[in-house]
Amino acid sequence: MSKKTKLIFLFVLAITLFGQAQAQAKRIEGYRFRNTLITPYLIRRILPGKNMLYVSNFQVVWNKFSDEICRQTVVLDGNPIMLQMLNRRPTGAQDLSEACYMAMAGTKEDDIADMVIQTLSDKFDESPGIDLTLKNPHDVLLYTFLVKDITFAEEFEGLEKPIMFNQNTPVRAFGIKEYILDESHIRAGEQVAIIYYNNDNDFIIRLHSRNRDDEMFLAKIPPLKTMSATSSYVLTQANINRPQELKVKDTLQIPIIDLNIVDWFLDLENRCLTSRGMEDFRVAKAIQAIKFRLVQNAAPYELLPAIGEEEKLSKPRKFIFDKPFLLLLRRQNAGYPYFVLWVENTELLTEAK
Repeated sequence: MSKKTKLIFLFVLAITLFGQAQAQAKRIEGYRFRNTLITPYLIRRILPGKNMLYVSNFQVVWNKFSDEICRQTVVLDGNPIMLQMLNRRPTGAQDLSEACYMAMAGTKEDDIADMVIQTLSDKFDESPGIDLTLKNPHDVLLYTFLVKDITFAEEFEGLEKPIMFNQNTPVRAFGIKEYILDESHIRAGEQVAIIYYNNDNDFIIRLHSRNRDDEMFLAKIPPLKTMSATSSYVLTQANINRPQELKVKDTLQIPIIDLNIVDWFLDLENRCLTSRGMEDFRVAKAIQAIKFRLVQNAAPYELLPAIGEEEKLSKPRKFIFDKPFLLLLRRQNAGYPYFVLWVENTELLTEAK
């Protein structure tokens, strides 16, 4: 090889490697959360300093992949832990409302990328915003999308003073500054059930949103080892305790959460199937997109005339989510939650300016 040919070869190689590095960097930058772990299964250890987010619709798409494409239990080279957990199939489409999600699996040969784009547009008026292109006929795309906008029949108060989360970061919030027997507070307070209260740093509440198909729990509690154990504890408390109402001078403050996330499950991507008859297939892309809003756009209350005499309380309770907490959504009568968020830091919260 001549010196000139070597120089040309090195130049082309450098350009190629630079392009690959740029593509990888661009992908990492597209996922803007550094202190949040997205997990497709609940039996996941809660990590110090990390937010943890689970949405069950990736399990739904995995079940479809197994049943409709592989028609057998999925086996991938390397046998990653994520594969083993998904193959347990603890939940499925029965635990999730069809209206709020999509879960699609297919190959380039099936034109799955175009089908995903069309379904997103038709069902949610959304576009993926990322490249879904596949290279080979048997490349597999697993794509899930969940959209959930929590709204309430009666507005809570928009709190002017932010919550100081973990005592150092101000975040925007809504709730009830101080509960009184006023018509406005009573209507809003009827959407709150106290499931368990030990002290101001150890309690569980249930919120009733417009969508009565959902159960929503917020728990400011010490976490157990895993997301699964912590969620089970909350649901067990909901089953064994008799709900209580807010009392006079109680305070409720809930951080605003407004998520728009796209995540790639890299533990599954670029792995070839080793299931019988599927050796030519490869999981090329495994993507989960999530849009979730718990936002109360309310003006400060104009208090209405009091309905009755206020109670005398020795110590008002403070339901203030200013430290790590769990948010859990479960479909009514379902056996498994479909959305679980452990909030450890402010990365997923809305900081006050």
